Order: sequence, then structure tokens, then C-alpha cells
Amino acid sequence: MTARKYNPGFLSDDELIATFCVRTREFASIVETLGECDGNSNTHQIVIGPRGSGKTSLLLRVAAEIGRNAGFASRFFPVVFAEESYEVSTAGEFWLECLSRLADRVSQREDGPDLRRTFEELRTVRDDRLLGDRCLGALQDFADREGKRLVLFVENLNMMFRDMADENAGWKLRHTLQTEPRIVLLASATSRFDEMDSPDKAFYDLFRSVSLRPLDTGACATLWQQVSGQSRAPQTIRALRILTGGSPRLLTIVARFGAKLSFRELMADLLNLVDDHTEYFKSHLDALPAQERRVYLALAYLWKPATAREIAERARIDTSKCSAHLRRLIDRGAVETTGGTARRKLYYLAERLYNIYYLMRRARGPAPLIEALIRFMEGYYSADELKEFGARIAREALEIDGKDLPHYRTAFQQLVRLPSLAAHRDELLPLAPAAFGFGEGDSGYSTADGHPISARELFENGLALAESGRLQEAVAAWREFVRRFGESEATDDRNPVSLALVNMGRALKLLNRSEEALAVWDDAAQRFGGNRGPGIPHAVATALVSKAHLHTEENRPLEALAACDEVLLRFRETRIESLQGVLANALIGKSVALMALNRPNEALAACDELLGRFGASEAPALPVEVATAMAGRGSALAALDRFDAAAAAWGQMAERFRNSEAPEVIDQVAMALGNKASALVQFGRPKEALATCEEILRRYPDDDRTTRRESTAAALLNKGNALRLLRRPAEAIGAWDECAQRFGSEPDEQVPVALALMSKGMALTQTDRLEEALVVWSDIVQRFGTSDQSQIRTVIVNAFTQMGSLLEHLGRLEEALGVWEEVERHAGTRDEPEFLELVAGSFVNRGAMLVELGRLEEALAVFDRAARQFETSAAPEIGHAVAGVLHNKGSVLAMLNRAEEAVAVWNEVDRRFGASGAPVILKHVASALVNVGAAFVEMGRPDEAIATWNDVLRRFGTDDEPIYLEEVATTLANKVAALAFLNRPTEALAACEEGIRRFEAGADSTAPGAFAVCFVKKGDLLAQLDRTDEAVAAWKEAVQRFGTSDVPSLRHASDKALLGIAGHELRRGNAKAAAEAAEQVLQHEEGMPDSRWRARFVRARARLEEGDRAACTLDIEAGLELLPGLDILPKDALDALSDIALVFGLAETGELIRKSPASDLLLPLTTAFELELGLEPRVAKEVEEVAEDIRRDMRERQGS
Repeated sequence: MTARKYNPGFLSDDELIATFCVRTREFASIVETLGECDGNSNTHQIVIGPRGSGKTSLLLRVAAEIGRNAGFASRFFPVVFAEESYEVSTAGEFWLECLSRLADRVSQREDGPDLRRTFEELRTVRDDRLLGDRCLGALQDFADREGKRLVLFVENLNMMFRDMADENAGWKLRHTLQTEPRIVLLASATSRFDEMDSPDKAFYDLFRSVSLRPLDTGACATLWQQVSGQSRAPQTIRALRILTGGSPRLLTIVARFGAKLSFRELMADLLNLVDDHTEYFKSHLDALPAQERRVYLALAYLWKPATAREIAERARIDTSKCSAHLRRLIDRGAVETTGGTARRKLYYLAERLYNIYYLMRRARGPAPLIEALIRFMEGYYSADELKEFGARIAREALEIDGKDLPHYRTAFQQLVRLPSLAAHRDELLPLAPAAFGFGEGDSGYSTADGHPISARELFENGLALAESGRLQEAVAAWREFVRRFGESEATDDRNPVSLALVNMGRALKLLNRSEEALAVWDDAAQRFGGNRGPGIPHAVATALVSKAHLHTEENRPLEALAACDEVLLRFRETRIESLQGVLANALIGKSVALMALNRPNEALAACDELLGRFGASEAPALPVEVATAMAGRGSALAALDRFDAAAAAWGQMAERFRNSEAPEVIDQVAMALGNKASALVQFGRPKEALATCEEILRRYPDDDRTTRRESTAAALLNKGNALRLLRRPAEAIGAWDECAQRFGSEPDEQVPVALALMSKGMALTQTDRLEEALVVWSDIVQRFGTSDQSQIRTVIVNAFTQMGSLLEHLGRLEEALGVWEEVERHAGTRDEPEFLELVAGSFVNRGAMLVELGRLEEALAVFDRAARQFETSAAPEIGHAVAGVLHNKGSVLAMLNRAEEAVAVWNEVDRRFGASGAPVILKHVASALVNVGAAFVEMGRPDEAIATWNDVLRRFGTDDEPIYLEEVATTLANKVAALAFLNRPTEALAACEEGIRRFEAGADSTAPGAFAVCFVKKGDLLAQLDRTDEAVAAWKEAVQRFGTSDVPSLRHASDKALLGIAGHELRRGNAKAAAEAAEQVLQHEEGMPDSRWRARFVRARARLEEGDRAACTLDIEAGLELLPGLDILPKDALDALSDIALVFGLAETGELIRKSPASDLLLPLTTAFELELGLEPRVAKEVEEVAEDIRRDMRERQGS
């Protein structure tokens, strides 16, 4: 069976549909999106996946669906391009190729147009624009005749446009696809490409992309069953997935491999398999750029997971360049990472079959071929099948001649060494024929202690497993090694045992089994800590330093410090040369731990000790450690606020190692310069910061080493921050944009990129480019939303917070609400202080917005959930937000007329936070108690209200802290109103005087509304006490102070004072002065409705006193127009209309009311008028009862 038989392009639609068994989700998604193409625009889609991932099968399956689905067949017509369209190099040739493919498809139809002739005519056109227009016209005519949209299936779009001679071809195609509803594009690409991802490129944001990930084990099992007709055990499927990288094409190729063949037949079969598919394997390699191919083949040669340095050495290129090529290979899906650390990753080929292909194609002699076969079989067969194959080799070896015997011996030896056969090794070894020679001691399987495998071989087996990334098996091997030889007194065993424990700990750490790693290192220190034999002190010191590093990584600085101190206690005075590097690392670890514990003086001492021991020489023996200590000195000095000394320390370090070629030292220099730039920005020295950033960018312009890329990204971030401080916002945004465009693909680069985008968003808001700011913050979420780095998560939540606040500012409350919910979703379960504060704040904002939207029950539910979530939290960072949550919860309960519950919640604010020392939290307490008093008034308990407000004045009224002044002013204003309600005018007047006196100096800025209320109420109370001259003087002062203000509450106070004057003038019989005062109120076009209806009725009475009934009528009608707009109809309105009616006429006033919009509202009043006139109104009994109360009140007022 050859490769072409697996090419889906040679299958009929029925065969394709019958064999299509994976990628079903992607298929359903594409079909669903295609079905939605029914308007004036279409959703164009692109399938992205490496070679062999199933792109062609998927697209052809969609094309087949159009033919078999009646609904699709009536709306769409598929036009399938060839897998490689080498003839297309211009936009015109793209449409010519499309016409050619369409002609091939319709040429067999008798009723179809002669598109083949049209194609032959047009292929002679040399003008590309004319060619494109005419070909597109022919396609559009066909679509119109068919009444269908043409669906273009174009493979390898990235390669097509990479090789285009016309650089504007992409833009021309984009224009057509965006404006022509008759054409839909379904494309494929082997990877994302520049035309898609760059905002200035033609295909940016044009496609809905569908990425094809490697098949999971379930899909591999399904495809294997479909191709081979056999099922495999789950563990074998997992191995096959590793072998093929989850590639459907490679899995299909491997499925034909022999299952029950002899050793010779299996070898031949593997050779045939590679030969049959050499073209496919080679095309995969040929598709890679030359330098990437070089790196890829170096990794294939190494076989095991390898570091960038190991790969670079094999490829004979610089490590930084190798890292850059590896990143691009990862983007292509050709290479993956496994194990290692964030800074020291291990790389391996995603599709291990290429290791075998490379090994076999470059092999000379049988040994590499046998190795390739065994490695292939390890992935292909289960342990039981491998065991059976081993027995088969042993049996076959009995029947072969001497020439092939070494091959069988090699195969058997390599097979029984496989870790997966460890459990069967003792069973297989006795089967080996005597001709293999194992009994004579040359096989390596016997030991002096009678063990089946020697100590050194078992130890090295663990090393080999670890180096190949098989860490679980390595741990098992080393554990077995320690079990067998851990009690041995032989030096040849003890030294490897100590190293095995150290290595086992490292492997466990990489497996994220931290506690086990620590236990193993403790075991090493305890077993060998008292022994000074060769090599053992180094293992003990290494184990302790490894403990310290792990504790540091897991943010356990006290434990890290203890481990480092133990190293120094044991080995500080040692003269063993090999321990000097470990000692230096212990001092560095100690400094790092002390900095984490906020003990910078001691950290500085640790750095100085290291420099004193190892740093005096011009060419120190430990340059990396010395450079690290010098950088650490700078950080410690900065933490001690000795900024100039810190900057000098970083500068000295950078200068000392300026010419170093050691990569790790260069990394330290880059980080030191970065720290210096960041600190200069933080301390407000932007010019120096800018110069330092420029130095970093000059030193490392295109350096691809991870640490230097991180430093360069941070330099661009700080460059933008420095430019912002220098008031050069456009340049700042340019620096942040460069940071975001160049970096962010690696985890270490993401923090500066996210912070740069955050800063850009803030800068855009400061220049009123609000919509752009929203886009930038959304970009942070989209780019880094899946990151698990704590700093990134903080930036993301901050981005949501800024988006929510900005959307609220823009009045887009529903969108803001969704954003605040995202804050909870992203950080609601985190317990770090920075997250707690943001989440608690999001609850406050979300609840406040729901209140503003009138969704009180939802708001209450939000506040309830927040209160439960933070009920037991003692974190000081969230006290302000939690107090705000409870405060707002009480307010919502009050709005829902649940006053008793509201009071209980506000009292809880006082109980939980009343003893706080933070003014910002106590402000919530004061405000809650003010609300408690107001609730008591509403509940008819004014004395308790006054007592509560007196408590507010006692606790917060004597404080010089201005943050409480608003609550104090409101308290005094409320107290005045309550005392007046209780008819205690003298006390109320005293409270007014206190409020005026207290806030006189800051009346323009501190609680101006309450200050104005005190003035107006002072006039009202003086009038009540018959001190009319003083009352008028108070009202006039209020008008003078607040009459020209733009603040609505102050203008309202002025209007109330004018109405007080108008009422006083009416009582004095001065109708003209009363009308003039009312007129001043009505001149305020933005005046509050409450003041305006009062002014209308006051002026109506004044006009009536002057005998102008017509003017009186107009004012009555205008006042009546205002009443329906009030939340509650005040009794004052009934009193004012009653007073007018007694003079104007009950019948006449009643008639005006009945003709007005307020007729239903005032039905009890008009009923009272009718009863007073002796009429018998036909109204409900309840209305008549209210009307009788109004009649009694009218008579009392008339009598008085």
C-alpha cells in the first residue's frame, strides 16, 4: 500500500464520507458557520494545522456535504482547488484557477455553460487586472444562473500568498471577499502567517480560524480502528499517539505495519514503510526554512528531549538563534516542550516517527536500523506483545547462521533493556541462546553482588530515562537503585546512591511532586551529611541548595533561608574546590530569601560576603554568581531607599561585565540594566530611565535568548513609561506598541507586554481616545486570558476593572455589568490580597450598576453573595470594599421598603468596621449610621434617629479628618429636619447654627448641599418662632450665596429660600413682592419640579390677590401640569390648591383640575370641593373618606 492510497483527493465522495471518522467537531463547526452565510456578507473560514493533520480530508468532507445535503446543495456550489496551486502568482491568476476548477466540475453537465471555452479564451489575457475582472465576472454570472454561492476550497493559502509575485494580491482578494456575497472562501494553511496576524496585512481579521490540534488518544483509537480494522489497548494507543504526534496521516501510515512478523520481516517491513513514504517525510522537511530544518534535524538526531544548548551544539549554531528557530518550530506544531523548567525547557519532535525516519535514512550498517526498529516497536506494541517478540527473536536465533546472529543478539539486548519490559526481564533472559554469550560476563547484565544488573548500569539507566524525558520511569529506576544499594558500605555504591537521591529529587521536582522531592533531598542530607568521602559532600550540598531553590520557587522564603544557612553552616570553611560554586549559590539563595522576607540589610550582607570571597579578581572563577550578587546588591540597596547607591551598583555590574561572552552573565547584565531603568521611572527620573532603556535596546537589538528578550521587552515598557512622564504620549504609545508587537510569545515576556498594553490603555483614556482604550484592554484579555501567571492574572483583572469603569462612564451599563462579572470569574477564587481587593470592588460596582438600572433584587443578590464570600476575611486590603458592599446592601433593602433589615445591615457595618483605624473604611461606618437615622425617621422613630445622629457627631464630628465632613453635614441637616418635625424649633435652630458655623469656611467644597439646607431651614425655623425679620434675612443670604450656582442642590436651596420670601410677602399682603420672588424661581429653566409647582401656586395666589384671574388661571394650569411628574404627591400641594380654591372658587378650581393631567391624582380633592358645594359625587367609598378629611382640613385652615 503506497502513500497515494491515503490521499483523500483520490477518494470518491461516498468513500470520503464513509471513512471520515475524526475531526467531526471541527466539521460540524465549519458546516454550521457555512450555513449562516445568507446575507450580504459571508463568514470566510480557514483551517490551520501542520502537514498530515487532516486539513484536506476535512475540507473535502465539507465539499461532499454540500453535495449530499439538500439544503446546502440548493444554496452553495463547491469549487475545489488542487492541493498545490503552483500556477497562481497574481490576483488575476487566482480567479483564473478558480474558473478552471469550476469548468472541470461543470464540464460533464449537458445544461451547463461552456466554461472550458471561456477559460481557454481568458488564459491568453496578459493584463492581470483585466484577467481578474473577466474571470470574476464569469464566476458571478455562473452563480447568478445557478442561484447559488460559490464556495472556494483553497488549500495551503499561506504558501500561495508567500510566493505571490503581486504584492497587492491579498488586498484585492480581501476587497472581493468583503463586498461580493456570491463567493465564500474556505481555506487551509499549515500555520498562522503574517498576512493573517499583522493589522497592516490583507487577511487580518478576515477569517474565522479553525485550528486542528493533534488527535487525542480517543480519536487515535477511532482512526486506528477505521484504517486497520483492529482495536488496540489504551496504553498502546497512547504510545502510538506519542510516536505519531497525534498526526492522522502518520497514524494511517503506521497502521499498515506488520503485527505478527518475524524479526527479519519486521526489519524489512520498517524499511519498506520508510521507503514508501520517503516522499511525504522529505516534503515535510523540505517545507521548513533551511535554518529551522537544521535545528529540526539536530533534535531528530538527539532523539531524547534536549535543551536549546544541546540542540545548538549539535546544529553548530548560536544558542540564542537556536532558541528563536525552536519557537518558530513550536508555532508550526513540529516541536513540543516537555519537562524542564520555565527557563530551561526540554524540546522534542512532536511526531517521533521523524526521529526513526531520520535515523534510518542516514544510517550506515545494521546497528542504527536495529535501534530504530526497537524504538519504533516500543511505541507500537504493548508490553505483552514486546515480550512475545523477544521470545520470538530468541527462538528464531536458534535457526539462523552465524552471519545474522550479531543482529539478533543486538536486537534482543536492546529489547530487554526497555523500561516497559522491566517486569518481564527475568523471564526473558533465560530464553537467550548460548550463542548470544550472555553467560560469559560480556553482556553487562551480571554483577559481583549477584544482582541481574550492575549498580552503575542501573544508575545510568535512570540518567538515560531522565535525559529522554521519561521522568516517571527515571524516578522508579533510581528508587530501585537506592533500594538495592542504599545500605552498601562500598564507596563505589555509596557515591552513586547519594547522586541518585539528588537526581531523583530533581526529577520529582520536574514532575511537580514537590513534597516528595524535598523528602528525597532530606534523605540524601541525612544519609551522607556526616561523611566526607569523595563526592558525597558535593551531593549533600547540592541537595540542600536544591531544597532552597524549590522553597524559593514555591514562595516559602523561611524554609529556603534555613536550607541555605545549613549549607553555609556545614561547608562555609571547606577547601573542596568543587563546593565553591554550591557555596556561592547558597549565598545567592540566602539573599533572595532575605529579600522576600523584607530583610534587605541582611540580604545585602549575603551579597557582600559572596563578593568578598569570589569577586575580587578581575576574572572571577564564578562570574555568573558574582554578577548575580552584584545585581542583588542593587536590589537590596533599592529596598533600603538608597536609590543612588542601587543605581550605582547596577551600573558598576553592567560596566564590569560589559564584554563578557558568558550567556548567563550577559543575562544578569540585561536584568540589572532593566532593574535600573524600572527604578529610575519609579523614582521620577525619566530622562535617566530613558537613557538606560535605550542602552538596553542598543545592546540587545535582536537577541533571542529568553532572559534578554524579557529584558528588552521590559526596556520598551519602561521607555514608554519614561516618555509618558516626559509628556511625550505619542512616543510612549509607540514604545508600548513595539513591545506588544515584538514580544509576548514566551511566558517570560508576557508580563512586560501585558503591562505595556495596560499603560497604553491608560494613556489613551487621558487623551479621550476611550474606544481605543477599550480595544487595548480587550486585547490583553484575548492574548493572555489563558495564562496562569499570577502577575498576568492581576493585569487581566485590572484590565477588566478599567473596562468596567470606562463603560460605566460611557453609560454602557449592561456591557459594564458583564465586565464586572468577568472580574469575579477570573479572580473570584483567588486569595491573594491584590485579587481580593479587585473582586470585592467588582461586587460594589456591579451592585451599584444594577441599582442604577432599577434591578434591585439582582443588586441585593450580588451584595449578599459578596457578604458571604468575605464574611470571615480579615484581609485589610478589602476592608474598604466589604464595608462598601454592606453599606450598599442596606441601601438596596431600604429601597425595597425593608427598613428593619436595612438598619440591621448598616449596624453590622458599624460592628465589623467601627474600630478600624482606616479613615476610608470609617467613612462607610459614618455613612451607614447616617442612613440608620434616616431609616428611623421613615419608621416613625425620630427620637432614635436623633440619638443615632448625635452618635455620628460625637464620633466623627470632632475629627479634623476632612473625609467625614460630608457625613457630618448630612447628619446636621437631617437632625434639623427631625427636630423641626418634632416641633422642637429652638433645638432645630441651634443645630442649623452649628451646621452653618462648622462648614462656613469650606462651604464651596465640603458638603455644600447640607450647608445650604441649614441656611434655608434657619429661615423657616425663625419664621416659625415669629422672628420674621431674621427669617427673611436668612432666606436672602441663602439666595445671595447660592442663587447663581450651577450645582443643582444649591440652586434648589436658593429656590426654597425665594419661596419662603414669597410666602412671607403674601402673608404681609404684598402680592407684588410675592409674585416677583416666585418669578425668580420660574426663571431657572433647569429648576426642580418641586420648586416650580410651588412657585406657580404662590404666584397664582398673588395674581388672585391683585385681581388678575386670567393670569391666576394660567399659573394654576401650569402648576397642575407639573404634579404628575412628582414621585409622591405632597400634602403641601393639596393645601396650596385648597387655599386658592377658597378664593378663586371651588367649582372653578375643580373644573381646572378635572381638565388637567393631574385629574386622577387629585380626585379626592375635587370630591372634597363637590361635597363642600352640596353635590353628591359618585366615587368609591375610600375616595370619599379621604375627601372628608380634606374638607375638615380646609375648614380648619379657613377658620384660622
